[in-house]
Amino acid sequence: PLLDAAARAWERLPAAEANATIRRAAAQVAGETPLRRLGTRGQQGLIHLDHAYCAPRRCYECPVAHLVLAAGAGDAGMGEAT
Repeated sequence: PLLDAAARAWERLPAAEANATIRRAAAQVAGETPLRRLGTRGQQGLIHLDHAYCAPRRCYECPVAHLVLAAGAGDAGMGEAT
């Protein structure tokens, strides 16, 4: 109950003004698509991704990159005549 309440409160916290790290990570994750209603939790996630994967150039280990590549592989061959 206390842990759940804390998690819900964290999810409801409004996002702070984006700093350079958050803007850079958001651009890596979403390109030019704006990330709306991100909140503090989402910003912390972007900071984590930037520090763990983007800054040290560990793109091949990034979970977002894995999702993008998997989605691209699922699109392979679509629209081709058989």
